[in-house]
Amino acid sequence: MADLVNEYIGAYREMDYEKLTNLWHPEYTFADPAFPDLNSLRSRAMFHMFITNRDKNKMVVTHTTPAIPGPKENTYITTYTCDYLYGTAPVHNEIRATIEVKDGKIWKQVDEFPLAAWAKQSLGMMGTALRVVGMLDGIVKKKAAERLDGWCAKNEEFKGKG
Repeated sequence: MADLVNEYIGAYREMDYEKLTNLWHPEYTFADPAFPDLNSLRSRAMFHMFITNRDKNKMVVTHTTPAIPGPKENTYITTYTCDYLYGTAPVHNEIRATIEVKDGKIWKQVDEFPLAAWAKQSLGMMGTALRVVGMLDGIVKKKAAERLDGWCAKNEEFKGKG
């Protein structure tokens, strides 16, 4: 199953949304510091948004460590980087993904990355200030949810669902 996880990250690297959808379990879920608990539809919408905007934000995904077995059965750990523009600010995000497989498909994905480092790159001094006053997590989650809501509202595949 590690090969499945490597194929999955490879599909993301290739920005191949159709291939991703074929690799996801029908109940696929995603979580990370910005998008903490996405159901299947919103997970798919998030990847659709990222991939569709790749030319605008110059997103490049690099698979840095092949998948290895994780602590639980059917769980794998891998790392990848995501380089992109957040507005005009360049961001280099190093991500550790824990991916759970079910029925031969990618079922659950939890990505971890240092939100403070992300905020410093993407928001500059404002990101650092928000972290210092303890508001960074809440604001990032709120803005990410609003952005995803806007994307869903404009795309028939996701509009008014989930």
